[in-house]
Amino acid sequence: MYRKGEASHQALPLPDRVQLDETEAEAAALRFLAFMKRRHSVRDYSSRAVPKSVIAACIAAAGTVPSGANHQP
Repeated sequence: MYRKGEASHQALPLPDRVQLDETEAEAAALRFLAFMKRRHSVRDYSSRAVPKSVIAACIAAAGTVPSGANHQP
């Protein structure tokens, strides 16, 4: 927990961090933009079952995001 005047930080190494060159980064950004332009909100839900493995993967992905004020418990 942060207390005024007692902040400390030690960065963790990120061995799996992806580093793209400028051309690759631009191409990846344009692909992501094209993907995001295709998404939309729909409030008509499918009756098709979602596999538990997909739900588990989504929960695992959600668990990797920072918490409020980046204070992971």
